[in-house]
Amino acid sequence: MSLVQINLDGQVTSDFKRISIPDRLEKSKKEADMDRRELAEQLKTIQAPADSYAIGEINDEALCLVEENGGWSVFYSERGLRTEEQRFSDENSACRAFLQRLKHVLGIR
Repeated sequence: MSLVQINLDGQVTSDFKRISIPDRLEKSKKEADMDRRELAEQLKTIQAPADSYAIGEINDEALCLVEENGGWSVFYSERGLRTEEQRFSDENSACRAFLQRLKHVLGIR
């Protein structure tokens, strides 16, 4: 917060003080956390073909997002093999990476 004072002769003086922004306000400036529900909404918004991805299950010839072993995995599944697998400790990071990767594959900005 800064305090500004204007003297009678038109000079401006200020007294700057540091304040801390509460975490909840700081978080509101950042992107909100994304979960599978929000991810599904984003995928509908960008009109991603439903057969190009799978959420919560593994489908062949699709980018997959699954929760397993206490974490999250994002990978492309083809003939039962996982390629370019990424592991995440939280749902938000996994969903964001999944969306970014699918947009890249589909050529969507």
